Amino acid sequence: MTVDASPVERLWKRLFLPIGGHWIASGQLYSARLVGQAVGLALTVVSARVLQPEGRGEFVTISAGAVIGAQALNLGLSSSLAVLFSRRPHRIGRYRRLLLAVAAAWVVLLVAVGVVGSWSGPGIRGPFRWWPFWAAWIPLQLLGLYQGAALLARQDGKALSRIELTGRLSAMVLGGASLLVFGALLEPFLTAIIAADGIIVVLGAHHLARVAPGRPPRRVRPFLEKAATMGLRAYPPLVLFFLLVKSDVLVLRALRGAAETGVYSIASQIVDVALILPATIGALALPRVVRAKRPAAELLSVLRPTAFLVGALALLLALFGHWGIVRLFGRPYEGAYAALLLLLPGLACLGLQGLLGQYFAARGFPAFVSFYWLLGFATNLALNLVLVPQFGFLAAAATSSVGYALVFFLMWRRFLADRRAESAL
Repeated sequence: MTVDASPVERLWKRLFLPIGGHWIASGQLYSARLVGQAVGLALTVVSARVLQPEGRGEFVTISAGAVIGAQALNLGLSSSLAVLFSRRPHRIGRYRRLLLAVAAAWVVLLVAVGVVGSWSGPGIRGPFRWWPFWAAWIPLQLLGLYQGAALLARQDGKALSRIELTGRLSAMVLGGASLLVFGALLEPFLTAIIAADGIIVVLGAHHLARVAPGRPPRRVRPFLEKAATMGLRAYPPLVLFFLLVKSDVLVLRALRGAAETGVYSIASQIVDVALILPATIGALALPRVVRAKRPAAELLSVLRPTAFLVGALALLLALFGHWGIVRLFGRPYEGAYAALLLLLPGLACLGLQGLLGQYFAARGFPAFVSFYWLLGFATNLALNLVLVPQFGFLAAAATSSVGYALVFFLMWRRFLADRRAESAL
């Protein structure tokens, strides 16, 4: 009698075993990312205890602004590069220097905007107080996105995992040293975290120069036009995704203050750690989905067992989240557990939606995806503005889950329609 494989066994066979004579290093990449997040979580614990909720809230507000800024200036290029490099990996060596030039141009522009803004306004105060950090941090994040797209397109999970883990360890060492020497001062801590991202970029550039050599092409315009055209189709859903995920922090900071934002950020970071698993699977599945003759069937074979694993993660967080938060972060952050419970439905929806996003990326980023994200962001923002002033971070958590669920079910409905049409062929 034949015994059917469990969902975990099927996922292992799909992603952890060699396919077509090539190893897909998802197990190694996921393990490295998990270790990296554990290191990052350790730094979060130390920084949260030193900075206290108010300082922690200020830090996550600045970092959320950097993430949104990087995605706003990305113009969808990282997504289009992942697709284009997956189709023709030899392009990586030819165009990697061009990506460095693009990031350098953004540095110059951001510095100019900061200088003009500080001269024309009330000096380096308010948002402009953090502009020098954003001017360095945002381009570094952009370069990290470009390099990550190239490494994933090469299915170079070993190098990507090594680089990401080195960056996490660097952040732990530099950030911990900053807290030890300067205490709760935020500026040195920000400098240390940005320097760690710089290490990631240097390591990525060195590795790509070694494994993907190539002379710059005589004509870059055709490739840029193709990447920009595809990127602009991916741009709205990418920006709206990060606005949906990060805007609750900005709204909460504006309406309820830094201390409450700091408590909420703990629940949000725990969800980010849990999302590593579906994000890693989705990123490594993209090249296969792009090349598959039946992309919907290819994605569905990964989506089902991933749903099982995400559900198990959510259950574990519900059972042990309170104990972990109190033991790690202390009583000042105990309220984060209630926010975590409200975020768990959103965790499931957002994790699975990430895989659906890879399918629609393979289809060339159709316009309706942007509309779905716009609807989710608008719903979340409206509910936040109405409910956060009265209910605080609990409202921010609940409305985030509502926004994530709305986008997921809209995409799931469209994916099922595509799956039926594919099966009928």
